[in-house]
Amino acid sequence: MKSLNWNRCHRLLPLAGLAWACSAPPVSAIEPVGRIQPVAAVSSGSDELLFDSLLLNQVPENSTPPAPFCPESTLPAPQSLSDPGAVFEPAPSAGFLQSGQGALTAQNSVAAALMPGGYLDPAAPATMFRLRYDVANGNDFPDRGEYFYAKCGCFRQLGIDPNANGPGGINTSVDYQDIRPYFEYAFNSRFSVFTELPVRFVDFHSLDGLPALGSTGGFSDMNVGFKYAFIAQPDEYLTFQWRTYIPTGDSQRGLGTHHVSLEPSLLYYRRMTDRWLLQGQLTGFTPIGVSAFASNVLQYGGGLGYILHQGERATVIPTLEVVGWTFLGGQKFSPTQGGLQSASGDTIVNVKPGVRVGLGNSPGPMMMQRQSIYAGFGIPVTSDQFYSDLFRLEYRFVF
Repeated sequence: MKSLNWNRCHRLLPLAGLAWACSAPPVSAIEPVGRIQPVAAVSSGSDELLFDSLLLNQVPENSTPPAPFCPESTLPAPQSLSDPGAVFEPAPSAGFLQSGQGALTAQNSVAAALMPGGYLDPAAPATMFRLRYDVANGNDFPDRGEYFYAKCGCFRQLGIDPNANGPGGINTSVDYQDIRPYFEYAFNSRFSVFTELPVRFVDFHSLDGLPALGSTGGFSDMNVGFKYAFIAQPDEYLTFQWRTYIPTGDSQRGLGTHHVSLEPSLLYYRRMTDRWLLQGQLTGFTPIGVSAFASNVLQYGGGLGYILHQGERATVIPTLEVVGWTFLGGQKFSPTQGGLQSASGDTIVNVKPGVRVGLGNSPGPMMMQRQSIYAGFGIPVTSDQFYSDLFRLEYRFVF
């Protein structure tokens, strides 16, 4: 037999020892001492081939593969690179919003559902439906600046002003009810469009002995617009809103103003703490193509809400809003309170206490229910008034 190459053997010894340790049979399988097994003869030259193949981690042809070098691995099998997404799947982003989604899991919809006010416009663009019902009494100057309805039609009937497009008769005051369905669709967390299609019922009061107009009702002036949020954070929104009033109501029945009006607004919302919510609004009302009787109107207001109770089935948020209007020009008429006079400088301020109650299953911790009901009052605190009292009931559903 050809002598072994000891240089090769010296390099093989550690490898051979480890290989034997991994492949050795259990103790119970070892033959008893004294029973020597025959060793197969190795042909000349095969020893060097065997050593070379072991060093190169190869197995000679027609030989049995060696046992695995190490125990069976417990690591998971590698994923196939044929599906890169399965290997390099990105981690989800907690703040990600899907464009065009109205789901309440989106931050803008959560904010919109939490906005407590019943009079201030919500700052967060959101996909929602809202239905308001107003009952108001004692509007002594319903044609003031042509803000509620057009100039008294009595001037037209008397031949003084053929362009006086308001209801006829010598009306001393009006009571009214408004039903205002509102639809809004949010394309993303910053931009939405909306429309409001109100129906109005008016009761006219006149001087004793004079013909009374009685009561009217029908479709009032609709409005359309959009919102764009400059700041769109889960706890804060600063939004520009544009609203256009379209004269779809019959002005001679007290259902509209008979002119287009433009109304830009700046809306603000802030969740100051876990329980305190803040809203604000600044609005300019501008009638288009009108006489000097109509007026620009500046509207402003702020409100607070406090989350008194928040549970899985109901949320209760008492609210307090203060809203004001200042007429920058125009005129008004009342047969019992000075006749025709200037409306410039008239300032009306109302305090509006109320409560919003969320109903249904909460979609998650610290989240408002999709649907809510608001009930509140409008109480004038100035001598100039839109009404002596007002009650509002509102249903809101955020998709």
